[in-house]
Amino acid sequence: MKNSYTSTCFGKTLPFLVLLLLSITTHAQVGIGTTTPAASSALDITSTTQGLLTPRMTTLQRTNIPTPADGLLVYDTSLKSFYYFNTTPAPGSWIKINAAANQRDNYKLVKSVSDFPTPSGGKITLDENTLYEINGLITLTDPIELNDAQLLGSDAGEDILFKATGDVFTGTTGGNIKNLTITG
Repeated sequence: MKNSYTSTCFGKTLPFLVLLLLSITTHAQVGIGTTTPAASSALDITSTTQGLLTPRMTTLQRTNIPTPADGLLVYDTSLKSFYYFNTTPAPGSWIKINAAANQRDNYKLVKSVSDFPTPSGGKITLDENTLYEINGLITLTDPIELNDAQLLGSDAGEDILFKATGDVFTGTTGGNIKNLTITG
């Protein structure tokens, strides 16, 4: 018996066609609310009346996620805050994303002397129980009354309080100073 690779189509005998299966890799973006998603996005959601709702869970549920991926984002209903997972350094940790409503109201970032309270009576009186984060070189013209406030720098080599002449600090109430260089 003769082997024949033929096929019958519409009543006619045709030679059997061998199809090669090709693997083609394509890149596409998904658009929700748009027919033209941004080329750099995997998912482009466009709306002027609705938002993105992330998974919501309690702190216990969030911390019990097995092997969370780097960058995993959830809303913690117990703590009323967003958290993302950072895998570095191992074993990784959940990082809180602060919104203005969740931030402390007794914190001031100081990048210039104008970020301190306005001088009065020849001195700058800091707000009581407030954390002042010094960022860079701050040149003082008046001494500082700590008033039970805290002055904090991130790098003592770069975060500097400088006063050309006279006292840098004055008054009778102390405070807390950490990671700052004080020169004059």
